[in-house]
Amino acid sequence: MSSMRSKKSNPDHDDSDRLTFVTVVHPNSYSEKNATLLIRSIREFAGRLASPRILSMIPFDGGNEPTQTRARLEELGSDTLCCELGPEELEFPFIAEARCASEAEKAVSGNTEVLAWLLPNTIVLNEPIDFMLGEEMELAYRPVHHRLLGSAVDEPLDFFWTSIYNVCGVGEEQVFAMVPHVEEREIRPYFNAGILVYRPATRLLSRCDDLFESVYLKPEFMRFYETDSRYRIFMHQAVLTGVILKTIRRANMLELPDTYNYPVHLHDEDSTPGRPDLVDNLITVRHEGFHRNPDWASRFPAGNGLKRWIAGVLSTF
Repeated sequence: MSSMRSKKSNPDHDDSDRLTFVTVVHPNSYSEKNATLLIRSIREFAGRLASPRILSMIPFDGGNEPTQTRARLEELGSDTLCCELGPEELEFPFIAEARCASEAEKAVSGNTEVLAWLLPNTIVLNEPIDFMLGEEMELAYRPVHHRLLGSAVDEPLDFFWTSIYNVCGVGEEQVFAMVPHVEEREIRPYFNAGILVYRPATRLLSRCDDLFESVYLKPEFMRFYETDSRYRIFMHQAVLTGVILKTIRRANMLELPDTYNYPVHLHDEDSTPGRPDLVDNLITVRHEGFHRNPDWASRFPAGNGLKRWIAGVLSTF
């Protein structure tokens, strides 16, 4: 079950912009703080892409509408859309994100050529020009940060990924190799669900949500959740991978450079040649709530100017 209640922060905003940024913001201070960093960073650092519409999806359980969260986001210049889910849906990892992505896709379809889906624990540091997809491109993506449940190309396909490929209708000819962000081992496709830039006309995230909802409680997957909780956490990302492979041809996909979606929380364990000393020259980074540590500035790998900017944004809370 889901229902939506929409409100726009700026009724004069031009919905015909080629690009729309979309994120999801849970009605709590941690998620709101992350979203504030994301929205402010887009407006401050995204260069020629600093002005497109930003749509923040707010999942809630059908009780009181999260008016305070909505008001804070609209003060930042983001449009908002509330998405109601059942309590049982909110209990399963990332169902809220999958549903919000699907509803956002429907909301912007026909009004924008490109949807840039970014989870709120993203910070934009420089102009993400690759988000402006070329004529033949339907999707720009990044691989997962590290392998975890991914399938190495030099190993047989395991039962979990065999099941994913079966329910998604993925054939062997649609599979190719990619390399996780902070590892140097080739894996079969495993797309990062935190950054997806695509054409909403493909209905990619609606297809993903529909399939996810129909299979995530099937016994063939429940048995994996019981053996390793990570399957439950990353089931949505596995289904997303299968749907992408089924929906979009590889020739129409762009792998974004490793300057996008860099996992700053894995900086210390990153031993790859592309490991940056500082994040200032990257395009976008992901984090795991570095700001929860009062002493974050002593460990965050950024120049003093960027640290001051982040501290200024955080001081508004």
